[in-house]
Amino acid sequence: MSIEQHAERRNWAFEALDSLQHFTDDPDFEGMVDHELAGIEGKRTELRDGKYRVVFLGAFNVGKSTMINALLGDEYLPTVLEECTTKITHVMRGERMRAALRLHTPCSDEEVAGLRDLLAAFGIGAEVACSEGHDEVALEYEECNPRALLNTLRALVTMNATDDFPQLDSLRHKFDELIVQLPNDNIAEDIALVDSPGAHTISDTSTRITQDIIPNCHLVICLLDSQNAGNEQNREFIEGVVKHKHRKVFFVLNKSDQLSPHEIDPMGRRGPAKDLIRSLQGIVQNPEIFFISSLYALVATHLEAEHVGLEEVDKNAKIRIPYQVRRAIDDSENPSQDAAQYLMERSNFNALQDRLLDYLYTENREGAIVESICSFIDATAYRYARPLETKLELTRNVPRLDDLRRHREQLSLTLQRYKAQGQRVLDEFDTMSNGGNLGGTDFPGYKTIVENHMTKDAIEGAILKPLRDWLNAGENMKNAKKEDFQPLTKELESRIDAYITSLQQKVNAEVEEVEGRARARAAQIVPDAANVAGRGSIDATRASIVAVDAGMGSSYALFGFIGLVLGAGAGAGLGYAALQSPPIVDMVTTSLPDVPVTLQTFLAAGGVAGAVLGLILGLIARTFGSDEARKAKLNQRIGERVEAVLQKATKEQLTQALDNRRGTFRLALQGAIDKATAGLNEQISKILAEEEAIKKEQEAIIARLEPKINSLHELGDKAREIVSSGLSRKDAEVA
Repeated sequence: MSIEQHAERRNWAFEALDSLQHFTDDPDFEGMVDHELAGIEGKRTELRDGKYRVVFLGAFNVGKSTMINALLGDEYLPTVLEECTTKITHVMRGERMRAALRLHTPCSDEEVAGLRDLLAAFGIGAEVACSEGHDEVALEYEECNPRALLNTLRALVTMNATDDFPQLDSLRHKFDELIVQLPNDNIAEDIALVDSPGAHTISDTSTRITQDIIPNCHLVICLLDSQNAGNEQNREFIEGVVKHKHRKVFFVLNKSDQLSPHEIDPMGRRGPAKDLIRSLQGIVQNPEIFFISSLYALVATHLEAEHVGLEEVDKNAKIRIPYQVRRAIDDSENPSQDAAQYLMERSNFNALQDRLLDYLYTENREGAIVESICSFIDATAYRYARPLETKLELTRNVPRLDDLRRHREQLSLTLQRYKAQGQRVLDEFDTMSNGGNLGGTDFPGYKTIVENHMTKDAIEGAILKPLRDWLNAGENMKNAKKEDFQPLTKELESRIDAYITSLQQKVNAEVEEVEGRARARAAQIVPDAANVAGRGSIDATRASIVAVDAGMGSSYALFGFIGLVLGAGAGAGLGYAALQSPPIVDMVTTSLPDVPVTLQTFLAAGGVAGAVLGLILGLIARTFGSDEARKAKLNQRIGERVEAVLQKATKEQLTQALDNRRGTFRLALQGAIDKATAGLNEQISKILAEEEAIKKEQEAIIARLEPKINSLHELGDKAREIVSSGLSRKDAEVA
């Protein structure tokens, strides 16, 4: 595929993303607009930025950071062994030098202030800003000064940072990755270099890198120690990258300046490459192996940019320029440039750099970005078109109207059944509450329920007999008389209250049983009927009890009067008998000489004496018989009071309350049934309206949806064609 063809497809992908974005504003679009727009914008950013991620893996001191610095043309990343990086560092091109810490735990204002203070102490001109959610700290540098970034990273990502810069320790623990952007022409706009933390061996690489970074990269640069290239510990790890992660791997033996020319053999016929190929047997076919010296390449860029002079290079014990070459360089017109050229050639760095770009741009670029975006366009166009196709299918499908009609007819039958069954429930309740036989069971009715529980025997057993027993017990009668029978009145009130309470509970229980039957029967038809309730428990207020007393004053007067009359008669008779006895007459004449001895005198005297004696005897007789009479009188009056309270007031109240409860419960049942039927009628009306709307709008919907569906299909087809051509090209390359 030519560069021009790739550019055309890339431009088309931008246009396709725009079309998808415009479609999210369409009234027929179905989905979460914000979510879709975010996805489209993310793909547009990915396509525009075009970052091809190259991950550098290797053990401690193998030269990963030095190699990245060589690619950048200056020393931006720490390279000293004690300053090996402990964080994942993404390096890419940007408009200005910038570093962003991706925090997994929000930072505090104090931590940000500590970073500002440290930069100020270093004399680094940079603005430190924290994101709104405190999940990112960004450093915007005033100028692109490699040493400013280098010093910053030494304090943030190196192994010695904990000891050297303890004030930033808490901030360092809150991030694992940082993004570095550089206005550097040595790094292409569409490439990101990922420097991974060092490990004892490659197989010790962190899970975060193996499970997230590598699967999402485009190329893996595996740096190995030339003295231990065939380490079997690396075999399983490399197999996972190549076979399971499906990543392309370049194997780089760094520090080639420390090898003899005989040992440098990328074909693997001898030296470290031979050991490496042997360890990769069965895992990688024809591995690409590079011998480079990142140090030589980095120093070469410094010489060429005149950042260092030959004198400084000569002082570096790691750089060895042969004597004859050094003399030729000294005799040249531009010694620094010639020395830079020599070191770059000896580094073999350009060969790796050219191959890296060739792989990303020619072999991998479309698959990594354009094809990925086109796969997204194809899938998204299908997702957007599918609801429209479903809607169109439903619109065209006449059986849909048949479904609505059948549903409407079913609802109509259900409505008729609800009405018929609801009426049966009401009739059954009427039978149970008014009295009658239902399903072989006799129901007394609410009124009869009250009468059944208020019989004379029930009242006698619950009130009258216990009260008589109370009167006969101990000093109750005597104490009642002393207190004007107030204790008796209270006892009677207590007995009546207990009886009425028990009566209400029994009546309520039987009524609730009847209503429960009706409620359960109605719930089989209308589920809401299970919540139907009447007026609640019925209550009867007890009428005030008039104070009970014995009322014995009239009986004492009666007994005295009778004794008086009987005594007077008896006394007159005795006087007449005395007049007929001479000795008695002589005794009276002698004792009472002034009293005439006549019949009237003796009769009067005898009557008066008899009356007095009779009165006394009558009162004595009433006194001896008063307690029993009093109790009989009390029992009579208690019976009258109970009759007045229960048979009249209580019974009437309960009967009326039951009648009200019956009416309320029936209305509630009727309401539940009516609500259900009203809901069915509403559904039927909606279905009729929907049927009519479908018929009227069918043609209009078809005319509106078809062009949109066709447009989405065109996008998907074009995107699929691009993806298919890329896959075909890859298959051909594999073959």
